[in-house]
Amino acid sequence: MACAPFSYVIFGWLLTIAALDDTIAITSVALGVRVAHLIDVAHLTSDQANQLLALLRQEPTCKHLVILEFKDRYTFLCHRQELKKHVDAMLNAPDQWVYIDIRGKKGPPAQRACPEILLFWIRHRLQPFVAQNTDDVLWHSPVVPSYMVALTGWLLEYPVLYMTHHESDGIDHELDEWESVPNCLGDRRLSLVRVWLLGDSFWQDYMLLSYSYPEMDLPTDPMRDLERKFYTRMQPHQTFLPARVQVTHEYVTLDRVAL
Repeated sequence: MACAPFSYVIFGWLLTIAALDDTIAITSVALGVRVAHLIDVAHLTSDQANQLLALLRQEPTCKHLVILEFKDRYTFLCHRQELKKHVDAMLNAPDQWVYIDIRGKKGPPAQRACPEILLFWIRHRLQPFVAQNTDDVLWHSPVVPSYMVALTGWLLEYPVLYMTHHESDGIDHELDEWESVPNCLGDRRLSLVRVWLLGDSFWQDYMLLSYSYPEMDLPTDPMRDLERKFYTRMQPHQTFLPARVQVTHEYVTLDRVAL
């Protein structure tokens, strides 16, 4: 399996397979099966992120890996070429995604147009970074923007993006992580979609992707072509990642939904 095994000491703490979810998460990005993976088990400084990336890129299969970092709060491991395709797709046809405003406890959720601030950030902040062919492999933002929920969903390839920011927010308006931002997803029936990798070599099934969306009239089916997309990406890499793709769907209702 590509990019494995891992066991390195970085700034006094041990980086192991478990510290990055597991080997499959890294391998799926390294092979271009996924655009990005959110490292959500540790807060990394820029120095730590650079050292992590240098270690990973020693493996030939990991040579396309780059990191997007927002302060030390959000760190995304990305495949540069697949991220570039993702950027181009967004800028050329943003209506491929569904945007749902979920602000406020009462709701109801409302479909919106693609946020201009998200398009601006992708075009002016991210596109120049992914377009360059240099050794610059770490992009760092000194702020966590207020539209981080939508941006995270887009980077992780969710077909439905939740909006929790205000339309008047500026490009560098910072998310107040201590402020409780209510949303209207609680006590509503949600569709929960998961994309799984199933393989005999895994000790358990691996969840590649998981997202939700509320019951409402939508212009497109958020599950459309999902299995085919990941199956197509997986096929050239069966030697490294022998697995099949399965998409599951269920309905859930929760008292509160944290984002």
